[in-house]
Amino acid sequence: IGNNKFQKSINRNLNRTWDTESISTPYKIKDKTFYYFNDGTWQQSKLMIKDCDACEARVLLDPNEFSDLGLDRNGPMLAAVSVFKKRGIDLGFDDWKWVSRSLGGSGLLGHGNEGLSEFIGSFPMPKLAEMYNSYSVFLNTTIKSAMPRTRAEAMMCGTPIVSTSNYGITKYLKHKENCMIANSKEDMLKYCKMIINSPTIQEDLGSAA
Repeated sequence: IGNNKFQKSINRNLNRTWDTESISTPYKIKDKTFYYFNDGTWQQSKLMIKDCDACEARVLLDPNEFSDLGLDRNGPMLAAVSVFKKRGIDLGFDDWKWVSRSLGGSGLLGHGNEGLSEFIGSFPMPKLAEMYNSYSVFLNTTIKSAMPRTRAEAMMCGTPIVSTSNYGITKYLKHKENCMIANSKEDMLKYCKMIINSPTIQEDLGSAA
């Protein structure tokens, strides 16, 4: 194939195709408009948001900023839950609290958690990616959100995750392949301990994620 006289022409045509801008079909939530945009050179499309019809689009989420930075993962467990009363059960706050206490502590992201000793802060990029890279495992306890953004961010940073199974996420997450699936606090604790205590499992799950 390397000596094929048409190879360069084929490569040029493919690069033109792959480098073409792409925009997904926009969708609206109340007054805000969302869509995915790729300039043709990014590995992942960026999630864009317009605050009003006349407003300029801005980046809401750029998956390309998240990656495994090769840092020492000295932190035990990281999670993102909320103490909001109406969302406590849906986001698994009680399960997180039980697992965290059983492990002797954890790091915590999420709005409304500023008064908790586990709260580590709110971070812009690239500091947020560094935080994901500093922990051995990310625990997702939510039972309502179809694909929590924090779970995806952790996976893009190569952080192993322990997650509840909800909304058909097994189409993307495979137990003991790219994550550990746990639907009880006891299993959450078991898998978090397993990952924290095994650098090999951390590497295998993180790479697969």
